[in-house]
Amino acid sequence: MQLTKEDLFSIGVPCLMPGFTIEQLPNEPILLAAFQADWDTVRDTDVALAAVQQMLSAAHSPTFYIVDMTIEPCFNLDDLMFVTQRLIRGQNPILHHPNLREHLLVTRNAVMQRAVKALPGTVRAHAFDTLDEALAYVRSQA
Repeated sequence: MQLTKEDLFSIGVPCLMPGFTIEQLPNEPILLAAFQADWDTVRDTDVALAAVQQMLSAAHSPTFYIVDMTIEPCFNLDDLMFVTQRLIRGQNPILHHPNLREHLLVTRNAVMQRAVKALPGTVRAHAFDTLDEALAYVRSQA
């Protein structure tokens, strides 16, 4: 029997797709996504958000969504606006999903960190310089 990506998501298996990876950390309410160097905003955004949507919908409790941008793809202002629009106001806006506890972005990029701070007050989001800092924050909230 061959498993689909949807089957793999439903059991928490890490999945590598063009441009990003996503996984449910074992025994923790954490979804961890990571951009890859070959990320393409137009090609990958909707696929990535559909995967996150499915994993959040399958979660049994409110979940932290960490996006690791340590490997920074080539992101311009248009890309930032495109992704933010889909996160907040898309067909299934991830940042308003009932199982999303908080959205955390890992980046040292000052523009991206400011973009997180500029999100509407109804969105719980934070930016961190390292993945270790983001994980420590999440674990201190449990």
